Amino acid sequence: MSNIVSEGEDKLNIEDGYFTRKSFKIDNKSAWQAYEKTIPQIVKDTKQEIKGRYWYLTTMTLPAGILFPHGTAKDYKWVVAPISDLQTSDQDAYSVPGKSGEFYKSRVAIEGAKQFDEFKEALVYLGMQ
Repeated sequence: MSNIVSEGEDKLNIEDGYFTRKSFKIDNKSAWQAYEKTIPQIVKDTKQEIKGRYWYLTTMTLPAGILFPHGTAKDYKWVVAPISDLQTSDQDAYSVPGKSGEFYKSRVAIEGAKQFDEFKEALVYLGMQ
């Protein structure tokens, strides 16, 4: 399949946004169950089994923004929210939890998010294709 990109043990289908890992084999319950504890319900609800391995909708954090699925299993869109640099004067409102005197320098600007019907459209928007 030419639409599959491999990176180490991860594989990403750039057509539909599903990814898998070598450890996500169906019989490796500890790996995929541990992963499922960290993901939103939509990603669990859209999980697919292909050739003995589970595939999940991906979420990507890139310098330009964050790409993630949003909606329900039957009706979701791909969302790209840009990363916005914080002005020094605004950083006080974004302190790093547990690190006194440290502040984030950027934030996800969800108010500037764009939605896409297709994963590839979102990748193009982010300059990835």
